[in-house]
Amino acid sequence: REKGRFNTYTEKEKERALRAYEESSYGSSWLSRIMTLSMEALLSDPIYGSNIKEKGWQALGTEGGQPRPKSRYILL
Repeated sequence: REKGRFNTYTEKEKERALRAYEESSYGSSWLSRIMTLSMEALLSDPIYGSNIKEKGWQALGTEGGQPRPKSRYILL
């Protein structure tokens, strides 16, 4: 295991720590889930509470699909 605080690591140290964690019995599943949630937050419509001010779309040089939702959830 890596010692110390992750945010103080150099880029190489961070990469090494994440690769080591990825190879653990639970690390691969956890990292996969974090990546999925991050992509959902980056790409989702802001009406759902993430991608605030469309910053994720702007970073990718794209915009959301049309037509955009008018409410957060469909009433059943």
